[in-house]
Amino acid sequence: MRSLVTAGLIALTSALAPAALAQERPSTILVLDASGSMWGQIDGINKITIARDVVGDIVSDFPADQNLGFVTYGHRERGQCADIETLVEPAPGTAAEIAGIVEGLNPRGMTPMTDAVVTAAQALRHTEQAATVILVSDGIETCNPDLCAAGFLGDALHLQQGVGFAPHIEANDMGGKIYARFFQGAGGGAGIRIAGLDPIG
Repeated sequence: MRSLVTAGLIALTSALAPAALAQERPSTILVLDASGSMWGQIDGINKITIARDVVGDIVSDFPADQNLGFVTYGHRERGQCADIETLVEPAPGTAAEIAGIVEGLNPRGMTPMTDAVVTAAQALRHTEQAATVILVSDGIETCNPDLCAAGFLGDALHLQQGVGFAPHIEANDMGGKIYARFFQGAGGGAGIRIAGLDPIG
C-alpha cells in the first residue's frame, strides 16, 4: 500500500554548506540501507519494499539537471561493517540509473549507517555550494552502537575544511526520538526540526 511507504523508516536530510551559500538545487547523495534488517516487515510489508518505493518517489521528482549520487551499505556481504559502496557519483541525469540499481539490491549485511553518511558527506565536501545527504533506513545501527555518545557528525564533519554540517531531520515515531537525541548531541540542536513523515501516495 502506498500509504505505508514511509511507515517505520527514517529520512534524514543534512545541509553541508552555510546558509548563505545554499541554492535552490544542491548536489545530493542518496544513502540507502540495504542491510539484512530491511527484510523485516511493517504491517506485513518488507522494509526494503517500502524503501524502494520511498527512493522511487524521491528520484522520480528529482530535477534532471541536478547532481544526484547514490551510496548503499550492507548489500554485498554478511557481517562486514566496511560494506559501503558509492554506486553512482553525483551527476545530472542519474535518477533512472539509481532507480534500477535499487530494484536489484538484495539486503544481507550489517548496518554501518554512521560511516555511510560520512562517506556521502566526504564526497560532497569539495563543493562550495549547498549539498544534501538523504538517508533512507530503518534506523538500526549495528556497527557503531555508541552513536549518540560519540556525536560522530560533529567530530567527523563539522570541523572538516569546507563543510558546515547543520542537520535537518524529518523522522517518524519509530526512529525520531533516537535521531533527535543523537543529532542534538552532535550539533547543539541548531537547525534541527522533528516532524512525522507524511505517507506518499
